Amino acid sequence: MSASEALLSLPMRLIGRPKADLAFELSLSIRNLEKNSRRSAVMGLSLKTEEADRLARELSRLTGETMTDAMTKAMRERLERLRAAGGE
Repeated sequence: MSASEALLSLPMRLIGRPKADLAFELSLSIRNLEKNSRRSAVMGLSLKTEEADRLARELSRLTGETMTDAMTKAMRERLERLRAAGGE
């Protein structure tokens, strides 16, 4: 059963049961839905320092690329340099 099917079936399974059961079942269904949606979702990168954010924005501005494209290319190029230098 998919997460969306589980959500749709909640009311039928929980008729006459305590609200705590409904809350528990709903939280499980939401957790399953989130887990299933993460499988197909693209993961984000969180820049946690001001310097990282500033560098990413400057790189994006100078290249005219989106931040995602600029960061992807920068990471790819660095990996290629490290691999070429035997750093793999």
